[in-house]
Amino acid sequence: MKRRQLAQLKPSGTSAEALFNPTENKVYLIDLILCTNSSGASVDVTIYHDADGSTYDSTTEIFATSTLDSGTTLEFAPTNGISHYLAAGNVAVKTSTGGSVNFTAYGYIEGERF
Repeated sequence: MKRRQLAQLKPSGTSAEALFNPTENKVYLIDLILCTNSSGASVDVTIYHDADGSTYDSTTEIFATSTLDSGTTLEFAPTNGISHYLAAGNVAVKTSTGGSVNFTAYGYIEGERF
């Protein structure tokens, strides 16, 4: 499997939004999410993974709310990655200020050839 960019999102609001939503029941692995704050102020970011739905709360939170300073990038690289196989799941992100943070996910999808 070859690593590639799987998704990119700059949420316009302050509610959690799906960053990565697999379209097929194939094994996927996200091993890096970059969170870049392009605003002029500090913002809070949170990351969620719901393997079979779209619940974004403390039960699916995988990266607790953390403050990201203006002009900085946070690298979220879980040791074993974020992995599952259901098209019904989502990796979602939330920020305290809409239009302030760009989230980019990198990883692999089983069976892809380049």
